[in-house]
Amino acid sequence: MSLNARQEKFVQNLVVNGLVASAAYKTAGYAGRTDGAARAGASELLTNPNVRARLAQLQQQAAMRAAVLETIAAELDAAYELAFANKQAAACVA
Repeated sequence: MSLNARQEKFVQNLVVNGLVASAAYKTAGYAGRTDGAARAGASELLTNPNVRARLAQLQQQAAMRAAVLETIAAELDAAYELAFANKQAAACVA
């Protein structure tokens, strides 16, 4: 799976920066003079098997990070509830 620099930036813009495909296309350095041309170019890039594979890889990594953050948030909520129940105000904000 070998992407050129613009393809990698396009995929990064989609996943990491959360841009829509046409904006990711333009930001990656492709010449989409009109919105329609940018949408068409982005659509064509998304049919490239290497681009799709890299997109799936980054989405999987993002999902794993989100799961870890969700676990940490749940643990912090539980610690807060315990501190609040034991009337330890300082522990609630630490």
